[in-house]
Amino acid sequence: MDTRQVFPLTGMVFGHTHQPYVKTLQNACQIGNCGDFTDSYTFIEIEGRIQA
Repeated sequence: MDTRQVFPLTGMVFGHTHQPYVKTLQNACQIGNCGDFTDSYTFIEIEGRIQA
C-alpha cells in the first residue's frame, strides 16, 4: 500500500524519499498509478504541461 501523501502547495510528495513533484508523478504514471494523484489540482496543471 502506497502511504505517500501529496502536498499541492509545496509541489512535493513525501514518502520514503523526497523527490521533485513532477518527477514523482512521471514515475508513477509509468507504472500506471496516475489515478492516485487526480485529487490534486497541482497535478492537473503539471500534467497539462507534460502533455502539451
